[in-house]
Amino acid sequence: MKVLYIEPLKPPHPITIDGSLESMHKLVHGDLIEAVYPFDDPVALVCSETGKLDGLQPNRVVGSDIIFGPFFICGLGAEDFTGLAPDLVEKYSSLFAAPEVFIPTAGGVAVIKVVAGPTKEERE
Repeated sequence: MKVLYIEPLKPPHPITIDGSLESMHKLVHGDLIEAVYPFDDPVALVCSETGKLDGLQPNRVVGSDIIFGPFFICGLGAEDFTGLAPDLVEKYSSLFAAPEVFIPTAGGVAVIKVVAGPTKEERE
């Protein structure tokens, strides 16, 4: 099934997985996976349930939460996860396009989106 894979400090990219629990564990770098549903679309965000406790790198802010470690977005079927539709791959690729850097401060955590500047060809 096609999912959108999002790693810390990298732009998202679609990949194909076999949909097994083992493949999901490998993707999120955790023995316990958690599915959350913060979006209105029929999608799930699948991440490590213990990412922060396991010392995984902070990845992206979703709502008021920080997701630690890599995660993926997949579609939702009647009773299971499914591949992500092409329009949703595009939508969530755009939403998560800019990697985020997390900087501890005295007042909490500052989040900075890393946006690439123009390429050398675009500047000329």
